[in-house]
Amino acid sequence: MKKNIEIRQRLQREDITFRDIARVLGYNHCTISRWFQKELTGERREQVENAILSLEAGRDYILNKDYAVDPQIDFGEFLRVMRKYYGKSQYELAEDLGVKQGTISSWETNKTYPPIDLAKDIIQSFGGELQIVAKLV
Repeated sequence: MKKNIEIRQRLQREDITFRDIARVLGYNHCTISRWFQKELTGERREQVENAILSLEAGRDYILNKDYAVDPQIDFGEFLRVMRKYYGKSQYELAEDLGVKQGTISSWETNKTYPPIDLAKDIIQSFGGELQIVAKLV
């Protein structure tokens, strides 16, 4: 029998990964994976549930049209959330844009940025506003 079945189902339904939870909690994703190998109880369960709520609230905020003018949003976060919202993997988006999957990963983590013209096209294709691009210049 799988441990933490309800939480695992919720993660799958909401398209949340161990990496997402790790990012919110400040842990390595391998640590989160180890947590799930045993039944989550007490403080760890609470931490995971709070991380899920945070990710869900963040996604809902990002999908709200007011988000597009928020100066706090960065290109990488926009790209990651919108890619997941539209059900694309990094590999699929990379193929669509004619780049490598690792390039998408670098953009999503803000390690590198796409050329401005490509960034504008990406943002507009996902329905975002160009204020996000202004942060790249």
